[in-house]
Amino acid sequence: MSKLNLKNYVAEKMLHEIYTPKKYEKNCEELPETCEDYKEIEKILKEYAREFKEEMNRRAVLIVLDSLSREKKRLIKLKYGEQKQLVSVSLKLNVSIAQLMVWNQNIIEKITECMMYRLTREDIYCKKKILGMLEMMTLTINFFSELSVEYKQVRQNWLEELRRKRTNYQNLLNRLEKFENLSKIF
Repeated sequence: MSKLNLKNYVAEKMLHEIYTPKKYEKNCEELPETCEDYKEIEKILKEYAREFKEEMNRRAVLIVLDSLSREKKRLIKLKYGEQKQLVSVSLKLNVSIAQLMVWNQNIIEKITECMMYRLTREDIYCKKKILGMLEMMTLTINFFSELSVEYKQVRQNWLEELRRKRTNYQNLLNRLEKFENLSKIF
């Protein structure tokens, strides 16, 4: 399976999970203080990091869903929430199956980009999406910085790249707000 197909698979899986009630809620705020076995600590850290990444993926899906048109939201709700076939969705929305497939693929790609902490060209004009992305990045940076200091489990170059992206997105948001303020004047 290619990397792109794997990313799309994860994005589609997260869409399904958005409409599936969570079976369990774990509280992983603190790791056990007395773990003598390094393997046990490593196992707990990996589980904790996996659950954190799943939560960030869930947030990415919600950020994208929040920015969709009403028709595209209905497509997602019918296809993933109610498990309807595209033929049925097509009849309900009065849209061709081919168009629904294009929309679905586009949404999957947007989710994939968001899960990778990247904004698309259309996203750079959407203040809500930028704010959501900044929140996701800040949570991720804080989580992995803390993990990195204590357990040295995080690649520092990845973390620095994420910090750089966050700074760029913050600058983008500042410019967008400046432009909005100028447009109000005129």
